[in-house]
Amino acid sequence: DEGLDLARADLVLWPETAMPFYFQDANPLSGMVTELARRRDVWLVTGAPAYTPVGGGYALFNRAFLVSPMGEIAQGYDKMHLVPFGEYVPLGDILPIDKLAHGVGDFLPGTTPAPLVAGRVRAGMLICYEAIFPDLAQQRVASGSNVLASISNDAWFGHTSAPRQHLSHAALRCVEQGRAMARCTNNGITAFIDPLGRIRSTAPRDAPTVLAGTVTLSSLKTVYHRCYDLILWGQYILVAAFGLRLLLTRRRDAQRLS
Repeated sequence: DEGLDLARADLVLWPETAMPFYFQDANPLSGMVTELARRRDVWLVTGAPAYTPVGGGYALFNRAFLVSPMGEIAQGYDKMHLVPFGEYVPLGDILPIDKLAHGVGDFLPGTTPAPLVAGRVRAGMLICYEAIFPDLAQQRVASGSNVLASISNDAWFGHTSAPRQHLSHAALRCVEQGRAMARCTNNGITAFIDPLGRIRSTAPRDAPTVLAGTVTLSSLKTVYHRCYDLILWGQYILVAAFGLRLLLTRRRDAQRLS
C-alpha cells in the first residue's frame, strides 16, 4: 500500500467480501487491515462475512465493516436483502435444494439501514444487488445518508452485460434520491456516480487498480423521495384500474356479440 496516496481521502472502499475470513476476530490478517487504517489515518470500509453467537450456534451475516483511523471497528452494516439460492435457500427447511454458492451456511438479513458515519460522511450502504431496489436506497436516505456507497462482488456475472446493467441500476438510485454514489467491486465496474446519475469515472475491469474521486454530500430530499409512497401505490392503482377497464370492455363486447 506504500504507493497509495490516502492523505486526503475521507473514506476508502473495498469490495464485498474483500476479506474472505471473519474480520471481526483478532488475527494477523485482520490486524494488517486495521493497522493500514491506523497508519494511513483513514476511514476504511471493507466487506467480510460476520457472525453473532445465538444459543449454541451462530447467526451469519454479509457485513460491511467500517474501520476508524484509530484502527478500530467503528460500525457495521449487515446486508438486508439477501440473494435467494445464493446467500440463503427460501423454505430451506422444507425444500431439498442447495445454494448455488456454497459456503459455511445461510446468511441472515440485517435489520437496520442506518448509515456508516465516517467524519462528515454518512454513507448509506448497498451491498451487491441491493442497488437494484429503489426501496432500499429510499430507506438509506430516510435514515440520514448524505451519500450512497455500494460494494459488490460481480464475479458471478463473468464476461456478460450484467456488470454494466448492475451499474446502470445503481445510477438510477442516484437520480431517484439525489445522492452521489461511490461504488467498489472486485472485478468491475468500480465507479463514481453524481447525483444526476452521470457516471463520472470508472476503473478498468479485471485489473488491480485504485480509483479516486470526489462526491457531493447532500441532505436535500428529492420529489421522488418525498412522494415515494404515492408513486409506489399509484402505480399499483393504475395497473388495477387498467385491468378493471380491460375486463369491463371485454365483458361489454361479449354481450354485444351474444
